[in-house]
Amino acid sequence: MISAFFQAGRGTFFPTFKRPGELEMNMGNVVATAGMHALVSIIIELMCITLAWYVIQDVKLDLFMRRPRSIRARLLQVMIAVIFGHLFAGFVIDYWQWSNLLKGIVE
Repeated sequence: MISAFFQAGRGTFFPTFKRPGELEMNMGNVVATAGMHALVSIIIELMCITLAWYVIQDVKLDLFMRRPRSIRARLLQVMIAVIFGHLFAGFVIDYWQWSNLLKGIVE
């Protein structure tokens, strides 16, 4: 079944479209697009975790912990920053993907 899509001589598993206006897809384009998406997602994720860490610094942990300057308290701050940063980054990445899908409606 996979061999039905394989074009000898082209080295791609995706069919080429010969009709006018259709793009020719090859494995290089797919890999480059996936790689760019992964790179942007990693950068957004790290930026959101950094933003969450910056915001958590203003939270008074004195109310919740006996020793707010201890290693355990700092580790808890890092874990909370990663959790909230990941959640916020998921929202941002989803919003980015949805807005990219809307381009198909406009065109």
